[in-house]
Amino acid sequence: MSSSCKRFFPFALWLLAATVSAAEPQAINLEITSYLGDGQTFTEGDEISFMLSLDQPAYIYLFYQDAANQLTQILPNPKQPENYYQPGQFIPVPDPKAGFKFIVQAPFGEEKLWAFASDSKIDFLNSKAPSDSRSLTSYSINKIREYFRRLSSTIYDEDVTIMKTSTYQ
Repeated sequence: MSSSCKRFFPFALWLLAATVSAAEPQAINLEITSYLGDGQTFTEGDEISFMLSLDQPAYIYLFYQDAANQLTQILPNPKQPENYYQPGQFIPVPDPKAGFKFIVQAPFGEEKLWAFASDSKIDFLNSKAPSDSRSLTSYSINKIREYFRRLSSTIYDEDVTIMKTSTYQ
């Protein structure tokens, strides 16, 4: 390899690495779980709260997938429109002052709570769902994931917690 090629080669590798990293948003450490941990079973009428953890400031978006695979955006929402969180562990969701609760009801089975973190404020609810509803019947979690990846400027992460729900025993 010629001397000029030897000097160019490291630069070309750096340029390639910079191009690849610019194409993918950087990940942040985001975790979501129920107050009892992942994989728990909750029964009809139980109130569920979740705990959020992240290592840098971000806008948080939460989507609930019920046992019938119906998606609902639960954060931000009309009672808790603020969704910018500072880094921390064990941030309660919903905020105790938010004025709403998650109560287990039918349909029962495996349910998921998806969390997305972004450095960008993304108005997904207002642009993608009817104004009087948070239900996202025409969207899959894959479409939502791609939407957030595409609109996040530099940081992006996601996490999911899975739980089971059932009737009283």
